[in-house]
Amino acid sequence: IETYENGKFVPYKGNDSKAHGYELHFEVGGVPHIAGLGGLHGCPKEPIQIKDKILRHSDATSLYPTLMLQYNLFTRNAQEPQRFKEVYDTRIRLKHQDDKESKKLSKVLKIILNSQFGIQGDINSNAYDIRNCRMVCITGQLLILSLMESLQPYVSFWNVNTDGIVYTINDEEHDTEKVFEIIKDFENYARIKMETDIMKWLVQSQVNG
Repeated sequence: IETYENGKFVPYKGNDSKAHGYELHFEVGGVPHIAGLGGLHGCPKEPIQIKDKILRHSDATSLYPTLMLQYNLFTRNAQEPQRFKEVYDTRIRLKHQDDKESKKLSKVLKIILNSQFGIQGDINSNAYDIRNCRMVCITGQLLILSLMESLQPYVSFWNVNTDGIVYTINDEEHDTEKVFEIIKDFENYARIKMETDIMKWLVQSQVNG
């Protein structure tokens, strides 16, 4: 899908438009999911409202930038790739500060980091590297699916949206510790940090609404 010319990776001359429409449909834990270049998405077919259970949202910290660093999927056209890691480390550090200015700057750096992923798929950008752009998407989906496969015997999935999973633990008394162990093991082998929050209420008719 690309060639190396004049010191950089450039797109091939064919048409890559079909790849954008490719989707894989399947079920995990009895819930329909769709995987494609736009991410991994899943939720029950029918509208739901949940407020009488402990809802958990486990979210990957800076999923795409983390994958780009941990799996060497940053654009191969970069002249100073170490700068990306410097911005990434600064963003994570600021995110966990308590003052408002740090939080605000962290959000700005988040946009910069995620934009770097986006321009790797932009044919007009000097950072264009469609192979690594696609690899980020596919690697992230496979890793999140591996986590879901491990969690499946112990939880019910209510919403999956690329980097986050909303679920309830089927047996809070007996399985909660096991679920946390699975997530910790995932963090170690996937090299992705997961942050888990408690949700009070979930009302949804579709995966994004």
